[in-house]
Amino acid sequence: MVKEQTGMVFINSYSKLSTTLKNQSNLLLATDLFRDEVKRNLYKIIISIVEQKLLKFAKSKKGKLNANETKKVFTELVTESVEKFFNVYYTPFLQINKNIVQNSLYIKTTSEDFNTLINILFSAFLKNESKVFKLTFVPIYPAPTANLIELLLDNLIVEVSNCVARIIINEFSLVPDIRQNWYKSNFLSIRNIEKFKNNLAWQDRTIVFIRRPRNIYNSEYGVWSIRRNGIYYRVIYANRVNQLLNLNKASLIMVNYLECQDFVLGRLDETIFLASRGAQYFLTSVLGQAFGLIWKGIIEGLKK
Repeated sequence: MVKEQTGMVFINSYSKLSTTLKNQSNLLLATDLFRDEVKRNLYKIIISIVEQKLLKFAKSKKGKLNANETKKVFTELVTESVEKFFNVYYTPFLQINKNIVQNSLYIKTTSEDFNTLINILFSAFLKNESKVFKLTFVPIYPAPTANLIELLLDNLIVEVSNCVARIIINEFSLVPDIRQNWYKSNFLSIRNIEKFKNNLAWQDRTIVFIRRPRNIYNSEYGVWSIRRNGIYYRVIYANRVNQLLNLNKASLIMVNYLECQDFVLGRLDETIFLASRGAQYFLTSVLGQAFGLIWKGIIEGLKK
């Protein structure tokens, strides 16, 4: 992308934060606990840090990041976002232990998509002929347009905010001041927070073992989109053959189930089709002729 387009993408991202940030999807986000103003501040912080990381990547003149560099960038994004977010509300400076970030279950889950979250986004931001972009999105998306880049940026912002919120929920929810100043009124009690955490944990497992393997098998990638009237979740095309080949045994169960389902349903459709054709032949040919003969006999009998 040219410099002007890159600037417009970030301007658009900042401007969307002035409207509602309500979660309009069927999935839970950890940031659903936060009040709108708190969530808005967190998003602004994340966008500024992403912008700094992108500029640093541009100065390095690298075409792409390797796996370790991608993991490092994402870990830094989450860590710096947590620290700067706390510094908006509290002093002195808070420093987060990196082990807290690296051991987060959700971040471990998200790590499987670091390449799409970071590497493809950064490469496409700076190069219209990005190879990693083409390997993933061609032919549906021939080139990294401003709209698609903005969508991928939205997705990164929401995913990082999700990671930050989970760290806060897991590590700091017992702090009364945080609950009173950051959380919505219906999440002031420890019981409601624990219920919400349990719902998140259940959702994480359905994503790991059901939703993600299914998306990979269908060559799909789920992304979060920030719009003027809220946050939405949608699925776009993405070539994910490499991820399919590297799925663990637990995730492969879902892929095998889908294969069996396709096989059984395909054979079932054929069976139903043949049965219906046979029934049609039986009704029209066999029974039709039988009724015809009976009716003819009745007519002949009436003539006598």
